[in-house]
Amino acid sequence: MFNSKTGVSNKSWKKHIIRQYDGLRKQIEISAEFQIVNEPEINLQAPVMTHMPEKDRLIILATECIISQKDEGIKPNIIYNATMFTSDDLGNSWNYRYPVLDDKGNPVIHWADSLEYLGEGHVIFHSSDANALGTGESSLIWSSSDYGCTWDEHLSFPKENNGKELYLWGDGIANVKDPNMEGNGYIIASGYHSAEFYPVEKSHAGIRFSFDSGKTWSGTYMVPEWYGFNEVSIIQAANGDLVAAVRSDMPKRFNKSWDDNYSGMGTSFSTDGGFSWSKVEVIYEWGRHFPSMVLLENGDIVMTYVVRRGYTETEDGYPQFGIEAVVSHDHGRTWDMDHRYILADWQGKSKGPFSWLYGCQNTSTVLLHDGSLLTTFSFGPESNPDPTLPKGGAKYNIGLVRWKLNHQRVSEDRTMAISPFDSDIRNKVYNRPQDWSLENWRKFNGNIAISEAGALVRSSICDYDPSSILYDRFTRTFLTLETIPAWVEITWPEEHSINEIHIHPGAPSLVKKPETDCIPIDYRLQYLKNGEWHDIIAPVFNSSCYDRTEHFTCSNNEFESIHKFMLLTVKSIRIYITKSSDSGKRRIFGDNVIIPPAKRKTVLRWIEVIESR
Repeated sequence: MFNSKTGVSNKSWKKHIIRQYDGLRKQIEISAEFQIVNEPEINLQAPVMTHMPEKDRLIILATECIISQKDEGIKPNIIYNATMFTSDDLGNSWNYRYPVLDDKGNPVIHWADSLEYLGEGHVIFHSSDANALGTGESSLIWSSSDYGCTWDEHLSFPKENNGKELYLWGDGIANVKDPNMEGNGYIIASGYHSAEFYPVEKSHAGIRFSFDSGKTWSGTYMVPEWYGFNEVSIIQAANGDLVAAVRSDMPKRFNKSWDDNYSGMGTSFSTDGGFSWSKVEVIYEWGRHFPSMVLLENGDIVMTYVVRRGYTETEDGYPQFGIEAVVSHDHGRTWDMDHRYILADWQGKSKGPFSWLYGCQNTSTVLLHDGSLLTTFSFGPESNPDPTLPKGGAKYNIGLVRWKLNHQRVSEDRTMAISPFDSDIRNKVYNRPQDWSLENWRKFNGNIAISEAGALVRSSICDYDPSSILYDRFTRTFLTLETIPAWVEITWPEEHSINEIHIHPGAPSLVKKPETDCIPIDYRLQYLKNGEWHDIIAPVFNSSCYDRTEHFTCSNNEFESIHKFMLLTVKSIRIYITKSSDSGKRRIFGDNVIIPPAKRKTVLRWIEVIESR
């Protein structure tokens, strides 16, 4: 079931600059090279890569995403096909093909991941939903003994006894060398069970062992220390320990966004070959994940990962995304956070709920003979948001950076390294120097509901810091007011002349749930004068809700209510809410109304107060 190559892509490396943080000093620029591997018409996601040093052969395995034609009356869907790129000249040219075809010439494998080289020409990967084989098995291990030329052997990767799948992702298979065993040692597959009722439940990661190159597998060991974590990448350190980089569930305060870009990541280690693991040391609370690790000749470990949230927005309000790398000099116990590398960064083209389409997905890194590193990733600068399409019309390319570590002297700054994992210093980062003075902010956006303008916030009973209602150029949180009536008050140290207030209401992820999006339905906008609250506009009744689109982002455009009025000088304003769209129903109680009106919730994303310019 092997087809000849279906295409040849001759790629030329382009000059590229990566940047290294140097503590609080100016970033260091380092020469590198970059290319886009795939042809522009192909939409590819989640690449993984391996290097076979005997032949200097590279393989990139990715999943092609084809959106079916939109015929009238027929909802489009996505067809997934595993696609393989091979290069024998270190990335100067690539052959690409479907690795396995059926008798009719159609691709057999749909979603593929976890590519791993075992040595002596033997390479394997994992696939999901390969039902075209007629075996009824949705998860398989594919094996090649000729450096990836043919993939005739497929091996069962069975479900667990309770019928659950162990979901693998990225670098989900690791080859472990054991000096007490002959041959290649053994293989660890790392995956997870997703949380069905997050955040009440959490995802949980676990591992399986194979001692015969993937032919048979042990049962799944759900690692107790990995509860609340999911996608896993494992590497064997130079001292023999195993290091696992794991993706975390996103913090609870982001869970109403339906935006898993807010997941974080951390590391865990094993000193007994994977049979027990340490507590996860969280590196980033949110915004970074999809890690990949590679061992250097000197014993250092390089870990690459995506940055989907946490970079500052551009001055005109567009999100930024990137690929970073960090080095460990002590077998994965600690990481040199103050001297990270930015391998690539770019800005999105949308400010609304589809902004994630322009982001990134997965990293995979290998070491070459000359000490240079190759890092591949998928990224979406060519996406074209369309809420009628599956996944919103995401369009991804495979990027590849060839780079080397900086061996010149750097500062001894450890500000980020000693900062808590959930601190702003660790999670909110200026990837490019920008002038974020208040005056410069006013030039691009008249919003004064920001901390830089001295805005202070109070509220009725809520679930989080009420100041999260202020615009934050790094992230988007959700404030849930727990009672009706509810209110949020913003005060400044000096008077401002304003003529607009924008309310960004509701939780997109709740639109299709019984409680609905929890937007304010009836409310008043008021300002404080002589100790009393006065209406800025006429009271609002029956405010509109989210468009009930079938698209999973549950939104058409960036949903907001814009209120314009005559120029007004204020020091304090508030929104006073007397009715929410919360229905009082909850998922586990069906159509029964169980929440009384006084305890119903209102969700606000942020409030903008526009100063007259």
